Amino acid sequence: MKKIVILSALCLLGACATLKTSSEFIACGNGYLTDGNPAEAIKNFNKAIAINPQNMEAYEARGTAYFVNGNYQEATQDFAAAINNNPNNSSLYTAYAAAAASMQDYDNALKALELAEQINAGKPEIYFSRGNIYFLLGKYDLALQNFNALLNAYPAAEVFNARAAVLTKQGKLDLANKDLEAARSGNFPDTLADYARAK
Repeated sequence: MKKIVILSALCLLGACATLKTSSEFIACGNGYLTDGNPAEAIKNFNKAIAINPQNMEAYEARGTAYFVNGNYQEATQDFAAAINNNPNNSSLYTAYAAAAASMQDYDNALKALELAEQINAGKPEIYFSRGNIYFLLGKYDLALQNFNALLNAYPAAEVFNARAAVLTKQGKLDLANKDLEAARSGNFPDTLADYARAK
């Protein structure tokens, strides 16, 4: 089995070496990203952009790879380029917000989430990201509002844990413990992403 996996990886690398189109380099880069190798993914996305600088899918993909690799400034630049080309994609704004928040640029992160909400008010990632940013800013009432709204529509263990952290900061330890128990109960999906996978 191990030989088959190694052989498959070598075939993939060989295939990537012979690629000629921007889309093929994106596909190869996505493979590296899925395999946990963002540095190689970035190299392939760079080649995709060199071949076709107008391929916004490459900027979005490279932004994701930069984010995973901890290059948040570069990630925001790529997400901003993709947003300029497709200003009605709420996922681009939430991705930009995550990268900006990772650099502690909370003002721009919140602005991006506000724009995402104007496009798709029901997107759970908006409320979760915004709640976490408000928590980091010490604005616990605003964090609680976002987590409460989210739990009404998408109860998930990670949200119960996040709200428990807010309640703990507010000194509401009994309520925080109830949320922690709900998170551990197994009665809810672990993450918000589980809802998307279930669709």
